[in-house]
Amino acid sequence: MLDRVMIGKRIRDCRRNAGISQDFLAEKAGLSTPYVSKIENARKKASLDALVEIASVLQISTDYLLFGEQCCSSFADSPLQGLMQDLSPKEQMVMLGTMEALKKALREYFCPQEHSL
Repeated sequence: MLDRVMIGKRIRDCRRNAGISQDFLAEKAGLSTPYVSKIENARKKASLDALVEIASVLQISTDYLLFGEQCCSSFADSPLQGLMQDLSPKEQMVMLGTMEALKKALREYFCPQEHSL
């Protein structure tokens, strides 16, 4: 049987290590902030879809969330974490959108053949 307390703790720990808020995680995962809070505090059982979305946002595997078989994303140790850590949820969204646009531009202009469909 899956341990909801440990799943919630892993989500909370990885979210904090990544320097992101519950609001940011919820918005990027398409969930409500109260739902994320309830999952983290083991007051609500997360759906499979929610776990997949949360893992995607946190850049960790669902195996880690469910079973603890992988360590948290290296994002927590990166210089990007420092940039994101003191931003408001709205500022985090703007920063993420900017980084996504920059990533796309880098791939299109500097390595177009490597990332074409």
